[in-house]
Amino acid sequence: MTDLRALADKLTELDPARFHVVTLPDFFLDHFVRVPAWQRTLPSWEAVHARGGGNVPTPGQHFQAGGNAANTALALARLGVRVHLITRTSAFGRVYLEQTLGRSGVDIQHVKGDGALAVTTALEFQDDPPANLMLSDPGSVAQFGPEELDANDWTLLEAADLVLLANWSQNERGTALVSEVARRSRASGTLSMLDTGDPSVRGVGASAGLRDLRERLLPLADLDVYALNENELRQLVARDLKDAPAELKAARELAAVRGSGTLDLHTARSAASFEDGEEHVVPTFRVGPLRVTGAGDAWNAGDILGRLADLGASERLTLANAVAGLYVSGKDALAPRLTDVISFLQTEPETNAIR
Repeated sequence: MTDLRALADKLTELDPARFHVVTLPDFFLDHFVRVPAWQRTLPSWEAVHARGGGNVPTPGQHFQAGGNAANTALALARLGVRVHLITRTSAFGRVYLEQTLGRSGVDIQHVKGDGALAVTTALEFQDDPPANLMLSDPGSVAQFGPEELDANDWTLLEAADLVLLANWSQNERGTALVSEVARRSRASGTLSMLDTGDPSVRGVGASAGLRDLRERLLPLADLDVYALNENELRQLVARDLKDAPAELKAARELAAVRGSGTLDLHTARSAASFEDGEEHVVPTFRVGPLRVTGAGDAWNAGDILGRLADLGASERLTLANAVAGLYVSGKDALAPRLTDVISFLQTEPETNAIR
């Protein structure tokens, strides 16, 4: 069991600004629409559709910068880490990033504005637990291979402490990008981390996408960390996982395929890390979630900071759980500051049972 006050003391002494992280390749303009529970929403939409269309009032809509790489970059910046985003978007997208992530401390000098804007409309259903449905157009993210990186990008990547590769699922050149970036990162001493995003958009099942994940990326020797959530875990093992023991058993199977690299799993109930034959599992914090979109990106930011700070595995997972817990339960859809995380841990909050 992690000593929360001792972890808070360690974080108080930490200077996160000494770490350099690069995230790539996706930025989306996210449009959030908060709607009632599915069973209430669907009949009302069907009625509007049946009469040929019409207005459906949905108060509380908002826009924000999104995409796994962009979200994680913002979360890291709010934790105090120096972070650089590499992506290709439209001219409007680059200006939007200047006014959002740029003003929050993310370096966007490596953002190209000569491509197509990626857009996601996220329907957030107020079910128990909350659920979301995301309608996405990946824009230039769909074809972001290693050839998109210029000499300045490679110099930045090779000088970083860690590079996060995100959203393989919506990038048709994702496998080539991950393979090349991981190879060059390993050669330069930079840690590499992959979060594939929801692989179902590639029609994973028995497809070539699943073979890429299981046969090429999961065991990729140059890749240091493979991070996934329970949904991605279910798809990789191709079976339902009804409780925490089943999830952990499945994760152990993937860790065996993973080999020498780290496998990090985060779920609503717990987080686990598998590395060099060792297994660490810690419960999540008991909070009242107000959102689910972006929770994994906040978790990744905490996991990255803990890894760069050389925390033990259990402390690192606890930090990641705290960052994600504060994000999903916060009034604003923003990752917490490091001071917020420290204050939260000092209260020794309750954790969920792992069943």
